[in-house]
Amino acid sequence: MLLLILFIPLTLAVPIFPRAANFDLSETTKTLCIKPAPWNQILSFFITNYVARIVTYKKTSGYKGLWDYANVFASLFVPFVGISSAAATIARGSLFLGHTDIDRALLARALCVIMREEGWRPESGEIVRGCLIAGGDVHKLKKLERRMRRRRRKEQKKRHSRSRSRGEYERARGDNRSRRKYEHTRGGSRGREMHESKRSEELLGHPGESTYSYSHSSVPAASNDDESVEFSGDELFTSDAATLIIGPAGLRPIDKDKYKIHGHFTLPPNYTLAHLPPGTELMPLAVSRATKPDIVLSNSYSFVKAFTGLVQIISSLYTLYSSYGDETNRYGFAAFGFTVLPYTVMSILNVTANIIEASYDCLFLVRSDVMLEAEQREGGEFVGEVAELVPASPDIEIAVAGSEFVDLRFQRTARGQWRAIEVDEVGRPLPKKSWRVYIPPLDGTYSPSSDPRAKIVVQPVGQAYRFNTTELLRSRRFRRWVGFMITLFSLIVPYVVVGVISKFRRGQSTMRQRVFMVGWLVIGQIIGALNLVGHVTRRVQWWEWAEWAVTGFVVVLGFAFAVGGFVETGRMLKEFGYCIKL
Repeated sequence: MLLLILFIPLTLAVPIFPRAANFDLSETTKTLCIKPAPWNQILSFFITNYVARIVTYKKTSGYKGLWDYANVFASLFVPFVGISSAAATIARGSLFLGHTDIDRALLARALCVIMREEGWRPESGEIVRGCLIAGGDVHKLKKLERRMRRRRRKEQKKRHSRSRSRGEYERARGDNRSRRKYEHTRGGSRGREMHESKRSEELLGHPGESTYSYSHSSVPAASNDDESVEFSGDELFTSDAATLIIGPAGLRPIDKDKYKIHGHFTLPPNYTLAHLPPGTELMPLAVSRATKPDIVLSNSYSFVKAFTGLVQIISSLYTLYSSYGDETNRYGFAAFGFTVLPYTVMSILNVTANIIEASYDCLFLVRSDVMLEAEQREGGEFVGEVAELVPASPDIEIAVAGSEFVDLRFQRTARGQWRAIEVDEVGRPLPKKSWRVYIPPLDGTYSPSSDPRAKIVVQPVGQAYRFNTTELLRSRRFRRWVGFMITLFSLIVPYVVVGVISKFRRGQSTMRQRVFMVGWLVIGQIIGALNLVGHVTRRVQWWEWAEWAVTGFVVVLGFAFAVGGFVETGRMLKEFGYCIKL
């Protein structure tokens, strides 16, 4: 960007050839114009008013993917791309609301925590902290338990009858073989032998047409039910049974491959990262004697971006000042000077965002019990945590969740059944507090609403931690309405300025000029309007998909209008000339 700034004086220093210039002095507006405008002045106009705006774009903390670069490129043609992120950054106010580096990084979404994914499963002997026990339907469980006992008795009778039928078949087959051997030695006729064989098959049934099945293993069929059968969900409808489910995360996971993380980490399977929300209470690491204000996180305030933005803002304001008079009288509301308005508004927002919130090149890890759990698993390693979460007291747990969280040790028996045993803080089991655990499959067939068993709810972020809900709600409400007001103000200002200066007159502009100039402004503002709706309404999934689809369409359409707008601006600049107010 410094090279870009240094390039502007070079373009202005190129001499203007006298033979290509005509001077026109307006006595009414006190303006001196050089017609046609020299190429270096046209290039300088484009660099200072359009290209310089993309340098002020506020980068996402720790993000190393290509999305930021795509947004920067798109904002060159559709300047309102990124208006919601700039407004949200200003509304977070980390420079004013954060008292320490940790607090400011939390507000800037630069802190992350380890979180369990939906496919997470416990390991045998592992203690999972912060679980909730939700009671089941006792009446329905007892009814199902009686039904299961009756079904087991029927299955036992069926196995017993199958075993007897198989023994009788083997004895009959042995008698048949002896009879045939005897007939053969006595020289009996072959017709009698076939008749007797057919008769025995009619009485006992052919083994290839049997209506029952049996095990082909060396283990007796009766022992299969006792030793090697895995416990299914149907066999665990008892009063001490519980289903293991993963509770709602409340946090949106991030793609670890697209973010740069401070230090070093490797995640085991079924673990991911998530941003910590504002309101989370943090403390220094337990192994450290440092206090919270002593922790220093690497960050920077981009003064180069702020300076570049100021240059662009000053140039744009001068362009707007110059457009008042001959330019507006000639082109009306399609004057090329008005095209810098959305770029000026976005530069003001981006400069303010870069001053209020520091830039973070990477995200910082925060220690939790889920991180300690992941470290014990194969492939889990974490180096470089900067703080840790503050555990909540039992009173806070009851006030928030309605019941106290429990710690459970999961054990898998030799028969393949899972058991969960409640333990105290040091891991000692508590008497008469255990459950037979059913772990549902991940194929989407399980429905918690139709399951009468109790539920063991495992929290994705781990045990209960201190979280200032009031501060979060106040912060969200403040950010929502401040972002709404900033976005609304940004969308209205261009029309106010155009109306005040041009009175919305057409002037001598052509239809093509009016279509491209107005379309360039309006199409880009559709993105801002979508962000406005997202600020004041609940962001359901279908709305996010619709917003992304419309945004993509607007960017493509805005690209076409922007290219046409750039061409028309260049033509009008060359035709109108380079003017200086005296």
